[in-house]
Amino acid sequence: MPVRPSFRGLFKATIALRATYRILPSLAAHVTCGGDLGTFCYAALCEGEGDANTPFIHVLTGFANLLADGQAPAHMQAYVGGARGTALRKVSKTGGADVRPVCSGEAFRRLVGKALLATEIQTLRDHLLPFQFAVGVKAGAEILPHLARQWRARYHSDSSRVLLTFDEGNAHNEVDRHAFLTRMREVCPGLSRWLEFIYPTATATKVFYRDRVIPSEAGGQQGCPLMAACHAVVQRMLHESLGLIAPPGGSAINVPVLNPPAALDLAPNFADDGMLAGPAPEVLRALRHLKRVMPSLGLRFSSLLVGPAAGEHAHTVDWAPFVAAGCAVTEAGNFEILKSPVGELDFARDFCLQTALKQAKVVDAISHLPDPHCAYYLLRYSGNASRMTYLTRTTPKQCCSSALTHFDYTVQEAFGRLAGLELTQQMWLQATLATRDGGFGLRPCADVADAAYLASRAVSQPLGEAVWGDFCWEADHPGNFLEAATAHCNSMLIAAGMPDRVIAASRDAAALSQRRVTACMDACRLWRWQQGASADDVSRLNTLRAPHAGQILHVVPSPTLDTHLTRQEFTYMAALRLGVDVMDGNHPCSFCALPVDSKGRHALSCMAGGDATAVHHTVRDVLHDYCDLGGLRPTLEAPNLLGELPVPEGGRRPADVFLCRPGLLLQRLPDGTRPHCPQSLALDVAVINALGEKHWRATASGAGAAAAAYANLKRSHLDTARKCDQAGIRFQPVVLEAQGGYDKEAAAIIHGIALEAGLALRRDPAVVKQELLSKLAVVLCRAAAHSIDRRRRAYQRLEARPAAQQAHLDRHCHDPPADVAGL
Repeated sequence: MPVRPSFRGLFKATIALRATYRILPSLAAHVTCGGDLGTFCYAALCEGEGDANTPFIHVLTGFANLLADGQAPAHMQAYVGGARGTALRKVSKTGGADVRPVCSGEAFRRLVGKALLATEIQTLRDHLLPFQFAVGVKAGAEILPHLARQWRARYHSDSSRVLLTFDEGNAHNEVDRHAFLTRMREVCPGLSRWLEFIYPTATATKVFYRDRVIPSEAGGQQGCPLMAACHAVVQRMLHESLGLIAPPGGSAINVPVLNPPAALDLAPNFADDGMLAGPAPEVLRALRHLKRVMPSLGLRFSSLLVGPAAGEHAHTVDWAPFVAAGCAVTEAGNFEILKSPVGELDFARDFCLQTALKQAKVVDAISHLPDPHCAYYLLRYSGNASRMTYLTRTTPKQCCSSALTHFDYTVQEAFGRLAGLELTQQMWLQATLATRDGGFGLRPCADVADAAYLASRAVSQPLGEAVWGDFCWEADHPGNFLEAATAHCNSMLIAAGMPDRVIAASRDAAALSQRRVTACMDACRLWRWQQGASADDVSRLNTLRAPHAGQILHVVPSPTLDTHLTRQEFTYMAALRLGVDVMDGNHPCSFCALPVDSKGRHALSCMAGGDATAVHHTVRDVLHDYCDLGGLRPTLEAPNLLGELPVPEGGRRPADVFLCRPGLLLQRLPDGTRPHCPQSLALDVAVINALGEKHWRATASGAGAAAAAYANLKRSHLDTARKCDQAGIRFQPVVLEAQGGYDKEAAAIIHGIALEAGLALRRDPAVVKQELLSKLAVVLCRAAAHSIDRRRRAYQRLEARPAAQQAHLDRHCHDPPADVAGL
């Protein structure tokens, strides 16, 4: 019978309810990691009360604390500490095929690991800085390329200095288990009970890979939430062995220390990647010492690359000892550091172009997917744009501008292909605008490159100074990358007439955040679009800048949730937003005989054919359903609300949705008033075409103006608002635009309804609000597509009819045969 391990004397950490609540959704987001159990836990959370202080969260947190305390039965140790194995294909440093073994563990193991790590993250960060940036450090992956690039520029005339980059082989799986357990007990005792349970030294845990059971007896498991920290504390011992930092006082595990300590300029690491920079003899001495020490810690080098600071023809370094130590040599001093190029300009440009070509293949594959709605969602939120964003943050624009331009052109072609449209430059410029500005959110990488680089340098500046005392903020020196990025951004702002938003070249990370600087660049791009736009284009964009008009672009396409657009619906939506012709114009409407335009605007205003009534009733029903979920006791088309008034006023139905118990919603009215007398609320729903003849002028004056004007009209029409108030009813128009936007009052009412529904269901009101907005966005989009398509097809049938009739006459009224003609 297995014996439960003893944890006497070990500090006990406690997982809080809030930590469990915050981590739980992530378990369902990773099928490989969380599995069915994680999905079950998240589903139970959503179907329950959706609050951290619930019986479900209490039970789950209590169970997690039992696991964290090492109190699980001993016979479960091999399984709780084990995992399903996953083999991920990757490309090795040498360019060959390789595999990454991942063992993430099931839901409860990940839950406990993440929660415990959060309790000790600050302690780990303080212990590891300034040599390790992979644990709890914002922008930690970006500092190494900045350091190497500035170090190389600083010592470009020093013929004896070298930079050595390295990567450790399979580090998380091979790192010595005894070493990381001992050091973690000293640094973070709160994690030790759990770590020593899932990584026992006396027994083996089990890794299940396909139909095999692999015993895990040594090392760690890549994918475990705690493994990055465990590897990092062991890797810190390498810096201790070089004499760069002292070990913790009274440590039970020590390594041989180089004497005298290595005199290096740089020795930072990110996870298992790192670099050594300094005089060639010191770097070589440090390398040889590390190769002697690393095997005792379960670490090894998988790749070593060394090059000069001075360039190919200016150095005096003898490479033979480095080659004997297993290093490859780059005479030109060109390096790839964490997927960012450092070296000569031509090398950097070629590296960035190859990266862009690789990511462009993914974008092109997305554009050929059969489902355009899903393809757009992937193109916007994935498409490997994150890799390009990282490239722009760590690489100056001078090194990657051509690569970014190529990638952006690929995205442009992909969007046109999946939308089924021939895009002009003006249309593509609109598509690159933010969704809040009426675009599709396909922001070009080239436009934000300077903003990204400035933001990365600002946030990583303190880290760089901690590593290397000579790391400086060089924006004040003409001709450097920082000065060029700042100057380019400011020139665009000045050209757009926004000198008040000029960016100061300060090291303030808040002032130079990527969000802030990118917002300035977005404003410049909007200005450029407006320079080439007509008055009608500006009005069209105003409809798309109204509150929530871009919600349809944020909807997750899901047939199960009924939030998926067909190819036809998506194409119509894209065409309407970009101002593309969707039908033939200059002919009478098949339903009302009024003139039809090629932009489809008449179709959204036409009151014949039943389309306007259908969309009105659908929006009304959606609002009714959510009011019902919120316990507001709604009634559809309630009769006799004004019964005390004489006929015909008393027979009117001013409420599409009548709320008998509006509760808190009545106290959050859009105008800020809090009436005491009315006890009921009448919601009068309307869907208007903001680009129709009656609303175009109001739309031209500003986003959402047409809906606001129509709401006021509904109040004054037949004196409805005052008469409802006399009857003890608050009259509230809820006006939506067919283009997807709302006026501010409608947005406030929908926010209130979602809040009431969230409180009643004990779910997060923000999630409920997104669901409601998504449903309404899909309803409006589908209605617009259906209305346009009906009129387009009706006209096509009308045009085809004379031709068919002529063919019929030709078949039956042709000249008779010769023998018959002679009779």
